[in-house]
Amino acid sequence: MAATEHAGDYESYYVPHQSKIPIWIAFGLITFMYGFGSWLNAIKSGGNSNLVLFLIGFGIVGVSLYIWFTTVIRENHAGMNSPQLARSYVWGMGWFIFSEVMFFAAFSARCSTFDSSQCRGSAAKAIRASLASTCGKASRRSGQRARTPPRISPVRRRPWQRPLP
Repeated sequence: MAATEHAGDYESYYVPHQSKIPIWIAFGLITFMYGFGSWLNAIKSGGNSNLVLFLIGFGIVGVSLYIWFTTVIRENHAGMNSPQLARSYVWGMGWFIFSEVMFFAAFSARCSTFDSSQCRGSAAKAIRASLASTCGKASRRSGQRARTPPRISPVRRRPWQRPLP
């Protein structure tokens, strides 16, 4: 008896029907990116381009998004969304914005504490070349013999011995 009294207190939560739209969007994005990449390669090399594939992928994504948005608008106008669903939209957007802010804060903190001694391979060669040209110009202007900068050699450590970022 107590269960039937409280059953009317809860809102109905709308769960939309299954849709093939995400599959179409994924297929369209794959087609779009393949066509775009081959188009850019053809521009650089002067070869045959897949501009048609690029446009087909763009069209599939555009039509799929149009169908998706019209479905969501139709459901909203039909009153299928409850206040609980609206709250979940707001909370979802809030968590998304929070995650983006935290990502950029972590990215900025990492970039501001970058240590060039962590460079390996071609990056280390480029830094050494830049230092050599800078040191050589400065010393030639002062009339001194050009000195080569100290070599930057990366420390070879096993993964468990590396310092934490």
